[in-house]
Amino acid sequence: TVVDDLKAFMTGRTTRLILAHGTGHSGWCWYKVATLLRVAGHCVDASDLAACGANARRLRNTPTFEDYTRPLLDALRDFPDGERAVEVDHNFGGMSIMLASEEFPDKVAAAVFVTAFMPDCASPRSRRKKRDDVGVWGPHV
Repeated sequence: TVVDDLKAFMTGRTTRLILAHGTGHSGWCWYKVATLLRVAGHCVDASDLAACGANARRLRNTPTFEDYTRPLLDALRDFPDGERAVEVDHNFGGMSIMLASEEFPDKVAAAVFVTAFMPDCASPRSRRKKRDDVGVWGPHV
């Protein structure tokens, strides 16, 4: 259960964590936290989302929110069966981890929102993902 996974994390057993960055950042923003977690023995992934940091994809070549979140989705897809991660995000990363949680519910133990967007869970996912809904990307893209 989620509670068991979080208890395991808090009691020091090795846990896999995915740290999702927010708008205007990349995986570098987690470097201090990621380093401390790795030293404590946890498996940590703080990859760059599409068109951010070291990810070479250009924003104009990332037309959908799913394209933007693809590195996170690929990381979860590649998890071994039965392995689950705790997802931690800040800022706009909340939208990314919610998409990942919906795509791979069996691979996500918990989602932790650190001053992050928490999407409307009552609306169908397709409505939340539309590019023209209150401009996930904004009119400038």
